[in-house]
Amino acid sequence: MSEFALNNAKKLTPKARFQVYDVQGDRVLAEKFDIIIAFEVVEHLEYPEKAIKNMYDSIVKGGKVVISSPYPYKWNFRDPTHINVKVPEDWVRIMQDVGLKNVKYHRFGLLPYLYRFNKHFQIILPFRLPVPYLNSPIYFIGEK
Repeated sequence: MSEFALNNAKKLTPKARFQVYDVQGDRVLAEKFDIIIAFEVVEHLEYPEKAIKNMYDSIVKGGKVVISSPYPYKWNFRDPTHINVKVPEDWVRIMQDVGLKNVKYHRFGLLPYLYRFNKHFQIILPFRLPVPYLNSPIYFIGEK
């Protein structure tokens, strides 16, 4: 729910349409979307199940929900805002429980902060890195 992030996203992708939305709220969106992406969001939410249900309710038939969350290594709990870090199987179950089908997940690694030195250092690795100084999130995809 960050206006700052929304404005940056609009600058980076001017043809896309973005909205700020309280995904845990009770407000139902009037329109449906082809895809909803929530990277590094759900682990910060008090009610991630409700959020994922709201995402499901807000996509068209055949639409996709894509989320990511850090793997629950012990160092991921050092961040006090990570109140719902779960193992991949729990996220898959939650996504399936709200009705998402063909739920799959993939692990990948990121080399954080190197992009600040040069844009060519923004590297995504197709495997996880179980090292506390590197990001190894998992992304999940489910469809309606």
